[in-house]
Amino acid sequence: MDHRPLHAARVSTLFAVALPAYAGGTVLAAIVVALDWGLVGAPLLGGWLACVVALMLARLAVHRAYVRAPASRDDLAWERRFALGSFASGLLWALVPLFLLPIGNELIEAAVVIIVGGVIVAGVGLSSASMLAPWVFAAPPLAGLVFVLAMQPDATHRLLAGVVIFFALVMARMAREIHRSIVGALRGKLENQLLRERVEASETRLRDAIESCPEGIAVWDAEDRLVVCNQSYAALYGAGRTARELAGTPFERIASNAWQWEHPAGRADEALRGEWIAARVAVHRAGTGESTQYEGRDGRWRQGRTVRMRAGGWVGLVSDITELRSAQGAFEALLAEEDLVLDTLPVGIAFLERRVVTRCNRRLEQMLGYGPGELQGKSTLAWFANEGRWQDAGESAYRGLHGGAIMEADARLTRKDGTKLWCSVLGRALDPSAPERSAIFTFADIDDRVAAEKALRESQEKLRLAVEAADVVYWDWDRESGRVVWGDGHVRAWEDYRTQIHPEDLERYLAAVQAAWEGSVPYSCEYRVLGREGAVRWIAARGKTVPDATGRATRMIGVAQDISERKAKEET
Repeated sequence: MDHRPLHAARVSTLFAVALPAYAGGTVLAAIVVALDWGLVGAPLLGGWLACVVALMLARLAVHRAYVRAPASRDDLAWERRFALGSFASGLLWALVPLFLLPIGNELIEAAVVIIVGGVIVAGVGLSSASMLAPWVFAAPPLAGLVFVLAMQPDATHRLLAGVVIFFALVMARMAREIHRSIVGALRGKLENQLLRERVEASETRLRDAIESCPEGIAVWDAEDRLVVCNQSYAALYGAGRTARELAGTPFERIASNAWQWEHPAGRADEALRGEWIAARVAVHRAGTGESTQYEGRDGRWRQGRTVRMRAGGWVGLVSDITELRSAQGAFEALLAEEDLVLDTLPVGIAFLERRVVTRCNRRLEQMLGYGPGELQGKSTLAWFANEGRWQDAGESAYRGLHGGAIMEADARLTRKDGTKLWCSVLGRALDPSAPERSAIFTFADIDDRVAAEKALRESQEKLRLAVEAADVVYWDWDRESGRVVWGDGHVRAWEDYRTQIHPEDLERYLAAVQAAWEGSVPYSCEYRVLGREGAVRWIAARGKTVPDATGRATRMIGVAQDISERKAKEET
């Protein structure tokens, strides 16, 4: 896509809007000097104002050079020149809080801060056609304000520094949105202009086509007699006569010939002949350009229309629209194919306008228990248990759709028969600025998943209770990460755990672990661990490996039990 026209329009807007700001900025600079006079050194004030005026003149010179530049100019280079001027202006205005702010004189200080803030806001707003210029202009004076205010000893000035930072963040968002709006408006304008150019070009081609007479064309005088026509027209309505021989023929005769051409033998009711000819003459003499389509004896479709001329008389044009009709048929077939595709998708799809179903596929109707076409024009209120839940769901969904975002959520819908259905919902607005106007949603049936998750939670709870009742500890060892998760939620590296195993039992323990990982036997081992202060505890561990999708063992789960008391009894 060629972005040069958009860049040209954007830079042109940038220079045009900024022109009045040059003089305005100078006037505000003079006001600052007037406010600071007597509080800040006159040479400093005069020098600063002179720099402002000089920069204004320089930017005016750049503006004139831009206006005089040829149409083939590099717009991005001119934007960089503009941004350079904005940066220089920002540096000059940064000197105000750094050197020209009369700390101690609260009234003048507040006035100067307000002026600087106004200059920043105006500068950012006026240069928002550029992404670069607002930032390079606003950054220096904002940084200067924050620095000076933050360096003051009192809390009020520091609070003001925080306010300035917040103001800068808000202004950054504002500048971005303004830039997007400007670019969007310019892009729309360029697209409209391009569309008009295409329409004009199409009309020109149509006029050329008429002048070159590739289709039937005829001209009648004020008495409705044929003045001239081309041979294509004569072949259709001349009843065997040539275009030259048809000159002077009244339109009623042409309409009679048209009846024969447009109503082949065996397909016409002759009793309607007179009425049909009278209607055709009336449409012709009205000259409104009303189109008539028909299929001729040659099997091709044509469209005829007549336009009244300002000087009197009529011009008639007959075009072959067989290909157009074929295209229309193909388009209708495409729509039918689209409906077929939607109906074969495994998820429900609904197009909503202001929460009313304008179109949906068969899968959604089946999921919610409706017959074909029953959801068309129906409010989505029918999908919820009550209006309150419907309102809450709508507010949440459309809030998530703002800005072009994709909304994703799980929802419990109500079928036609009142039963409930859990669905995973995805949505996107067709108009991100007003998602409630038009949006598309997909619905996937997750009843089985929700039931499985519930069953899993119940199973896990039963396992936890069983483990606690058996006085054992559940553990889950991930081989890839080396982490062992214990039943109480404690996570520990296996390497750390191995260091606690009694040296005399370590080799036997490792052999049992290796055998289990290799899949030869389930894991089973009794071993001693060294606790704090040298205490020794006997552990009986049992486990089983869990393979991944490829069949490789990546996890081992099991239980461990303290058998120290049993071992002590065995030894005695």
